[in-house]
Amino acid sequence: MNSNSDDRFLNIRKQIVDWLSNHLINTGKAGFVIGLSGGIDSLALALMSREATEKCGKDHLTIIFRLDVFDHIHNIRLFRF
Repeated sequence: MNSNSDDRFLNIRKQIVDWLSNHLINTGKAGFVIGLSGGIDSLALALMSREATEKCGKDHLTIIFRLDVFDHIHNIRLFRF
């Protein structure tokens, strides 16, 4: 990546974080609930959401990961009492 690409990326990232922060402030919500698949786009959203919540003094970010059906069955077996 060249410097122009880096600057463009950082500008877009800042715009998204600012929008998320403003959304929290304008709605009066405590934070975000985010469903993630585990891909790179999910990671990017989680990091920007965390930054937005910190930026406006909020401290609530709940992340929900998608489980594969077989993982879910395995987890049920692990936690069965």
